Amino acid sequence: MLTSRLGDVGGRILLVAVAVAVFACTLAVQTSGSRMLFSMARERSLPFHRVLGKVSPRTGTPIATALVVGIGAAIALAVNWNQSAVFTALASLCIAMLYLAYLGVTLPLLIKRLRLRRSGGLESGVAEDGLPLFSLGRFGIAVNVAAVVYQLVMVINLVWPRAAIYDLTGGTWWLQWSALLFIALTLLVGVAVHWRNRVRHGGAIILGALHTSAAEPREAAA
Repeated sequence: MLTSRLGDVGGRILLVAVAVAVFACTLAVQTSGSRMLFSMARERSLPFHRVLGKVSPRTGTPIATALVVGIGAAIALAVNWNQSAVFTALASLCIAMLYLAYLGVTLPLLIKRLRLRRSGGLESGVAEDGLPLFSLGRFGIAVNVAAVVYQLVMVINLVWPRAAIYDLTGGTWWLQWSALLFIALTLLVGVAVHWRNRVRHGGAIILGALHTSAAEPREAAA
């Protein structure tokens, strides 16, 4: 399409620019994914956290997390070889997940602003250099509400189980509902991991308190 509209030379130049842009975006996403995986492993919130939370003394980077993210991206790309319908559904789902990530920031921020307004407080804060942080002032809540509404509408629009987007085969029910199924599965896994971490950390706190209380009589007797 590009070469037919822009000519052979112009179309190829634009295709090279697109390829460079996609490559740069891929590196940025994989870098952020590696950093997120490493930070969660460092907090012992993931399985195999001892391996994923290590930093190479030679390179100063978490090699294991970079490999996991890179292999995962390669597997997702390999789906396109013989399953173009799955890849199309995956691409739409990825965009929806991005909007959910934005919503995970703007929605809590809106709740915080509403609570602050209800208590009569004012938005404040200073940067590292001591200067006041940028603030939208009285327009902050309105802009925040608009952002949340827009993101909710986009998420609903993107994950809606339309056969024209999620089921190009015309008869695969799990493809048509893949976005909602994947989000539900992700939430279930997240709740399970969060519950596991709370139980484990709570047990560690209790054991630490028991150890401290048991040591106090011995110290007093000494």
